[in-house]
Formats: sequence, structure tokens, C-alpha cells
Amino acid sequence: MELEEIVPSNGEHAAPTLSNEQLDSPAVAKTTDNEIIKLSTWKFCTIVISLCSACFLAGYDSTCVGTLGPTISDEFSSLNDVSWYGIAYSLASCATILTFGKLYSFYSARIVFASALSVFVIGSIICATAQSSIAFIVGRAVAGLGNAGIFSGCNIIAARIIPLRWRPFYQSFIGSMECIALATAPLIAGAIADVASWRVCFWISVPLGVIPILSVLFFLRLPKTDKQATHSSLAKLRQLDPIGMTLFVPLVICFTLALQTGGTEYPWSSKQVVIPLTMTGALLVTFILQQAYMQEHATLPARLLKSRIMLSSIAVSFACSGALYVFTYYLPIYYQAIRDVSTMESGVRDLSRILGLTIAIIFAGAMTTMTGYYMPYMVLGGVLMSIGAGLTTTFNTTTSLAHIISIQAIFGLGCGFAWQQPYIAVQASTPASDVPSAIVVLTFGQLLGGVVMLAISQNIFAIELISGLAAKVPGLDANLVLNSGILSLRKVIPAKYLVEALTVYNDALVKVFYTGMAIACVTTFGALGSGWRSVKQADKTK
Repeated sequence: MELEEIVPSNGEHAAPTLSNEQLDSPAVAKTTDNEIIKLSTWKFCTIVISLCSACFLAGYDSTCVGTLGPTISDEFSSLNDVSWYGIAYSLASCATILTFGKLYSFYSARIVFASALSVFVIGSIICATAQSSIAFIVGRAVAGLGNAGIFSGCNIIAARIIPLRWRPFYQSFIGSMECIALATAPLIAGAIADVASWRVCFWISVPLGVIPILSVLFFLRLPKTDKQATHSSLAKLRQLDPIGMTLFVPLVICFTLALQTGGTEYPWSSKQVVIPLTMTGALLVTFILQQAYMQEHATLPARLLKSRIMLSSIAVSFACSGALYVFTYYLPIYYQAIRDVSTMESGVRDLSRILGLTIAIIFAGAMTTMTGYYMPYMVLGGVLMSIGAGLTTTFNTTTSLAHIISIQAIFGLGCGFAWQQPYIAVQASTPASDVPSAIVVLTFGQLLGGVVMLAISQNIFAIELISGLAAKVPGLDANLVLNSGILSLRKVIPAKYLVEALTVYNDALVKVFYTGMAIACVTTFGALGSGWRSVKQADKTK
């Protein structure tokens, strides 16, 4: 059997690689879980570029919604739905991410990944054609469903074709594409919204999704793993744990609904909040018992949660994602409602945070590859995030632009240093056979951070705004402010109340920023428990 050979730029010969025909032959019909598939250079580059494109697509869609939220809420007159534009996306991802982990374990990665991308594109089309806020939220949920398969798939595929010692660099590079999307999407979306329509921002996701779909379908050829080759179709279906998913999806939905509506739309003691909370508790207990019964076939393997490094990494991912989502969705509201700037100007002011994130994530990945250690950059990231988030609470109606840009750059650098390191930590400390499950659980924690913190932030914002207006501007209807589009605030608020109302509005946003600061501090404490372990040393033992 002839083997292709990769010759890296440094002149060293890498391990042999199998051609597409050889991968499909009976002799190599399956591979062990810890075997790295060595692709030829051009195939490897094609797949990496496809993964980068997919991450860019998902990152673009996420950030452009944060920037366009005020414009969309203004068209639909639904300010109180702004947070749901992000929550629906993250909620769908969070509720289905564990299912995608099972799908990637038992079925072809290229088919699952391409299917996830296709679902994402369909969701973008629904958003682009939505005629109401509810329809737009549905589109966000569909796109979020595809997003769950995209992010988990990128890391799982990368783990199968990239040796552990090189993963910090390549995974940071792939992850940085999401950050570049976060950097460019506000400008692109802002410009499009100003000169055309916010709907065009979602239409452009359609062609962006076609290229990675076709590339993965034609060029990604991975041998079957032991699980894929030895299990029958019926056995695979049973091990997908449909009962666990039936319990888990409503659990996440009930929990988020309670957080979103409690204290804002309904009192905490009302049946509309108590019932979802009660169902959350009942479903959680049932899910835990069912997962314990499933043992090694559980959707959420208990053995992974017994690892200190795994738990610390989940905490870092949860906190890092939660803090980033808080500022991504609420800083544009500050810019446009308090500072009265356009959508595009709002995107420009966000640029320093996102560029800092992009630079730091690439630098941290490269340095981890060189030194082998991930913990120092995770701790540094947590410290910088906490400082940046804390300084954001000083924003008011007269804060200078230089002050805003510098503080957001500090926060972005911190987030970038910590963003990808948890994935490296769990891969360096987890047996190869458990790496796909560990990646999915970690991604679940990251998505859950966005869901929970956005729900909490919306709750705090609405409560503080209503109570503040009642105390300081008693003649103004609080519901008028809460339900108006952000861009219409200065039109619907009578001139005699405008100054006081904007002050209360700013105070409510600052309380949200305090929430972002609190969760950012969790990143530092989580990083301290991530373990002083070298990926170079771990690569030799796997």
C-alpha cells in the first residue's frame, strides 16, 4: 500500500497519510480513538480553511445580531425581546450540543458537520425573511441548532487530524476566525443596516455557508472509529440516549424561561415563574438519575465531571462566554440609547474589544504551542477580563471615547487569552477515547454561560429600569420606555423627562455591567484550578 507523505516547511518528515481511496478501503475501514489521521498537505489545508470558514460564519451571525438588536427591536417595537435574539440562539445550541456529541461519536463527522451547517443556513434565511419579532426569534433558534453542531464539530474534527502538541496553535487559529468575525461583523452589519437593510446581514450567510459544506463533503475522509465500525444501527440509536435528550431539552428551556421572565414580566411568586422553576428541579433530578443509570452510555458522562481540571475548564468557559455575551449585547444599547450614535458607529466602538480578543487568542495559542503550558495565559486572561469589566462600570453619559476604547481593549485581550485554553487543558488531561465527549461538555458549558448570563442581565436591566423610573421620573410610564425600540427612545420620551430618563437608563445598564464584572472574576478562580500540565508531555503519553 502506497502512502503519501507530508513534508512540513521546516523540512521534517511527518507521519504517513492515507489517500481518500485508501481511507475507504477495507484495510483501513476503522481506526482507534487515539489515532491521528495524517492528511496530505492540500487536503489538510482545505479542511482547516473549511473549519475556519464555518467558525467565521457562526461568529459573524452571533455578533451582527448584537449590533443590529437595537435596529431590529425598533422595527418590531420589541425592546424587551432584544435579549431573546441572543438567548434563542444560545438556548437552541445549549439544549442540543450534547446530542451532537453523540452524533459525532457514532456517525460520519463530515455528514453531521455538513448537516449542521445546512441547518444554520436555513435559520439565517428565516431571520432574513422574518416579519415579526417572534418569527425572527424562531430563525435564531434554528440557526442556534446548527451552531451547536458547527462549534463542537470543528474541535472534534481538529482533534482527529492534528497532533496534541500542535492543537494549541491550530485551534487558536480556527477559534480566531470566530473572533475576526466578531471584529468585522459590527462594521459590516452596521454599514449594511445604514445603507440598505438589516435583513441583508442574514442573507449573506447563505453563500458563506455553501463553501465549507461542499469542502467537507468532498475532502474530509476519516476512517470509522471503533464505535462507528462495531455498533449496529439499533445499538447506535440506543446509545444516542433519546430519553436523556427528551429530559435535557425542556430542562434548559424551563430554566431559561424562569430566569428571563421572573421579576420582569411576572413576579417571582407567580405561577408563570414558579411552574418553570419547579419543572426545572424535577427534570434535573430525573435527568441525573437517568444519566447514572446509563453509566458509560450517558449523554453527560459522570467520569468526566469527577476531574478537577475538567470542572475548572468548564467554569472558565462558562464565565468567559457569559461575560463576553453580556458586553456584546448590552454595550451597543449603551452606545445607541445613551450616546445617541448610529449602528455603524456602535460597531466601530466595539472594534477595540474584538480586535484585542483576536490578537490575544492567536498569541496565546502560539505561545502555548511553544512552551507547552496553557495555565499562565488562562490566569492572565482572567485578571485582564476582571479589570476591563470592572472599569466598564464607570461608563456614563459623558465618558470619553478614548476611555471607552481602551477599557474595551483590556477586556478583549483578557477574553482572548482565556478563550481557547480550556479546550487545550481538557485534551491534555483526558484519555483519547473521551476527548470528543470532553470537548462537547466543555462547549456545552461555554454555551450555557451565554444563555444564563443574558437571561440574568435582561432581568436585572428590566427591574432596575422600572424601579428607577418609578423613583426618579414618576410621571413617565416605565412600560413605554421598556417596550419602545432603542432608537425611538428620544422620540417617545417627552422632552421634560428625557435627561432624567436617560440617567436611569444608564444606571440600569451599569448594573448589568456589574453582572459582567462578577462573572468575569470567576474566570480567574477557575483558571487557577486548571492544572500545571504541558501539552508536549501529554502528547508523548497518548
